[in-house]
Amino acid sequence: MARVMIVDDDLTGLKACRALLESEGIEVLTACDPIQADTLLDIAHPSSIDLILLDVGLPICPGDEIALAYHKDRRPDNPQMKIVLYSGLPEEDLMAKARDAFADGYIVKGSGDLIAKVKGYLAVKR
Repeated sequence: MARVMIVDDDLTGLKACRALLESEGIEVLTACDPIQADTLLDIAHPSSIDLILLDVGLPICPGDEIALAYHKDRRPDNPQMKIVLYSGLPEEDLMAKARDAFADGYIVKGSGDLIAKVKGYLAVKR
């Protein structure tokens, strides 16, 4: 079973995203800020997470900065872990942020293809 961590400060969106992914048999961990996400990674161990879905507009530290830090610091613990940015930004802006943060991809919030894109990113082997 795939394991995804969603990091989003919008609790309504976080719950909806979690419900969608769980309805597809994906195990979901959630965090509403970067500190909670880091704690969850330590508890769950990075090797057990297949994909991190990061909101770009997080308080404390934007998701693209977290993605860059995970790319540098956490990836060695789990080189298969995917990092995907998630935001309501225009697609071109989100694509640029994902590229600059060395994220594996991006998903535009509200685009209606969350499940398909998450499954697609999970299927890609490094």
